[in-house]
Amino acid sequence: MNETDKTYCEDCLAEIRIGDDYCKECGLKIESSQAAESQKENEQHVKANASSNPINNDSVAPPPIVQPQKKSRRNLFLTVGAVVLVLCTCSSICIAATGLGLFDLSKSWNVEKPKAENVIDKFMTDMADKNIDRAYDLFSTRAKQNIPKDKLNKEFYGNNYLVYKGYQSLTIKNMQLSKLMNLDKTQPSGTVAHVEGEISYSGGIKGSFNAVLEKEGGAWRIFDIRVVAPPDKFKDSSV
Repeated sequence: MNETDKTYCEDCLAEIRIGDDYCKECGLKIESSQAAESQKENEQHVKANASSNPINNDSVAPPPIVQPQKKSRRNLFLTVGAVVLVLCTCSSICIAATGLGLFDLSKSWNVEKPKAENVIDKFMTDMADKNIDRAYDLFSTRAKQNIPKDKLNKEFYGNNYLVYKGYQSLTIKNMQLSKLMNLDKTQPSGTVAHVEGEISYSGGIKGSFNAVLEKEGGAWRIFDIRVVAPPDKFKDSSV
C-alpha cells in the first residue's frame, strides 16, 4: 500500500485501513465522517494518479472510415457512347457503299440500258413464241427459287397470253441502278436494276412494263417483271 493510500487514527495515530470500523490499536470507533474523508482523499488520490499518467488514446488510431465509392457515370456514358458510335459507323459504311454504287453505275447508263433492254426483249419474244424453256432461262437464280416454271407456263392461257401476243419492241424509259446486300432470298441482291418502259405491239398498240433485274456472271437476269397491256389489246385478239 502506498503512503498516500493510508489514513491514521485521530487518537493514537495508528494506521487505519480502508473499510475498518475500529482502530486496531486503541479501539477507537472510526467516525463515518473520518471514513468518508478518507474515502474522499483516496478518490482524489486516484484522480491525481490518473491525471499524472493519462492513457494515450491517440496511440492507437481508430480504423479509417471507408466511404463507399460512387459508381462512375462517366464510364457508363462512354461505354454507351462507344456502342452508339460503332453502330452509327457501320450504318454509315453501308450507306456509303450503296451511294457509291449508285454514283458509279449511273455513269454506265448508256452501257447498261441496251443490255437490260436486250434481256427483256428476249423474254417478251420467247413468251410470244410460247417458248417457256428459253424464257425461264432468262430469270435469275433467286427468281427461280421463288417462281416455278409451272407458274410461268400459266401465262400462255386465256387473256394472260394477250399481253405477249403481237409483241414487236420495247424501250426503257427509266432505269435505277444500285448495289444491294440482301440475305432475304425473296429479295434481289448484288447489282440490281429497277427499270420501266414502253412496249409496242402490232397495230400500233402501246403497253408498259416494269421489271427488277439482277446481274449474274456479268449479265442481266430477270428477278421480277410486270407487263401491262391497254384494254384495246383485249378487244381484238388478233393483235
